[in-house]
Amino acid sequence: MPNLATSIPDPRDGGRSYTVRLRPGIRYSDGRLVRPEDFRRGFECAYELGGVLPDPWTTALTAVLGGDSCATGRRCDLSRGILTRGDTVTFRLTKPAPLFLLELSNLYPVPPGTPSREAQTKPVPGTGTYLIESNVPGRQAKLARNPHFRVWSVAARPAAYPDEIVFRNVPTAQGVRDVAQGDADVLLELLPPDDFEDVQLQSLRQLHILSLWWTMFLFLDTTRPPFSDARVRRAVNYAVDRGRLAELGGGSTFRQPTCQVIPPAVPGYVRYCRTRSTRGRRGSGLRRTLTRRSS
Repeated sequence: MPNLATSIPDPRDGGRSYTVRLRPGIRYSDGRLVRPEDFRRGFECAYELGGVLPDPWTTALTAVLGGDSCATGRRCDLSRGILTRGDTVTFRLTKPAPLFLLELSNLYPVPPGTPSREAQTKPVPGTGTYLIESNVPGRQAKLARNPHFRVWSVAARPAAYPDEIVFRNVPTAQGVRDVAQGDADVLLELLPPDDFEDVQLQSLRQLHILSLWWTMFLFLDTTRPPFSDARVRRAVNYAVDRGRLAELGGGSTFRQPTCQVIPPAVPGYVRYCRTRSTRGRRGSGLRRTLTRRSS
């Protein structure tokens, strides 16, 4: 959605309405023009396929007027909640939803005639830089350049770089061998701690370590004893040996203790720690990827 709209819409009606204006001339990978009503169809298909569920991450999407009557496996009608006029799409909500625009970016327009079922081997046309040329579920997917894609902003969405991308679903061990031998360009799977040392010794120049903005933390039910008592929660916080938990997760290469929810490198992070076992140590998740050496 962000790459299809001319600008980020402002909330209206107390945060219960958003109007989006589409960029002109956007086409699907099969050549058809994107219409405002295609976004309503995309919402309805998501409901019918079970893609919009009432969990903490999608509550904003379920706030669309008429969404409460939609259910997985049944026909969904959001004509009251998603209105189209000219080149605009207006979303009407039952209540203000601060995360609506963020969650809206996870849904896509759907062209006419698209059935409400899993695409399987016949992918649905899209608007991105690539199209799905072929797909063998569970085994391989091949992407090729979308001939109808047009760059409106190089910074926001540049043109495709390689002519094609082939994703193969293989066991991690085979993926490591394929990259090491030059039969694949990159392994996107996270390397388990047990395999990391071998890869580090044998393919160090192809191993790239990237910090992930992830934080693992423990939830306590503060409505029930003993955790309803703030003193107990504080005692647990001081008693947990974060350093030992990092060791159990693969050591400092894979896990590092921290004392706050915000991980390093994220705006707003300030290094501090008041617990004895983690004083002076920074924390962040790490991701391992392998890439083929360039010639």
